[in-house]
Amino acid sequence: MRLLAVRLQNLNSLSGTHEVRFDVAPLSAAGAGKSTLLDAMTPT
Repeated sequence: MRLLAVRLQNLNSLSGTHEVRFDVAPLSAAGAGKSTLLDAMTPT
């Protein structure tokens, strides 16, 4: 399974709808750090 995008809506100070795409630049070209974003969002 490959994560392509994360969609957010009204998250704290980010009002409205936002999308973080992992399959387009600049994140698609990034060698590291993408999983850190997911770690920050996942409850422990």
